[in-house]
Amino acid sequence: MNPSKDMPVILLGSGGHAKVVLDLLLETGFTVRGITTSDPAVLRASRWCGIPVLGDDEVLASYPPETYVLANGIGSARIPTVRMQIYQRMKAKGYFFPPLIARSAIVKTSAVIGEGAQIHAGAIVQTDSVLGENVIINTRVVVEHECVIGQHSHVATGAILCGQVTLGSCVHVGAGATIRQCTTIGENVCIGAGSVVTSAIDAPGIYYGVPARKNGEFYEQV
Repeated sequence: MNPSKDMPVILLGSGGHAKVVLDLLLETGFTVRGITTSDPAVLRASRWCGIPVLGDDEVLASYPPETYVLANGIGSARIPTVRMQIYQRMKAKGYFFPPLIARSAIVKTSAVIGEGAQIHAGAIVQTDSVLGENVIINTRVVVEHECVIGQHSHVATGAILCGQVTLGSCVHVGAGATIRQCTTIGENVCIGAGSVVTSAIDAPGIYYGVPARKNGEFYEQV
């Protein structure tokens, strides 16, 4: 299935990242039918950022996957477990998440972009890189040649992945962090903002510093 932009999209979430995704959807020509949210304050309103508030996720029963596509507006400040869970739950119901690429992003034609991946303003995705499903490449991120980014991972604002870096699934790379070339990071890892990773990371957990060292255990985002 490869839906076109003629299919209306429903945005999941109403936080700060959802606002950025809304702008990205409108910039790239999608028609946004409305949002779903679990935020009680937003649910009491009829509109959010100028678009209808449809209800919580249960309302999607009235918007079938044959007619609507979804955009994941859930971000992450640490390991992106909640974002992953929402994506997987909606995929199990048959929904499609179109990839979203900002007009100001630079994405080489040889790069492979997975379903639901988001590439935000000013980001660069270089030659032969591969982005998995539901990945966020945030504002002004640099993904150099032949990187592989596992599904559900989030590379935050201004981070740099040098050539041939591999990230496992559910990795959060904090804002301004740098990953040295040819470095592999396993799944369920959080790299702190501004950190520099100079060697492979195998064990789940929280790593930060220059060079980055383990400073906490893996925990699920709530």
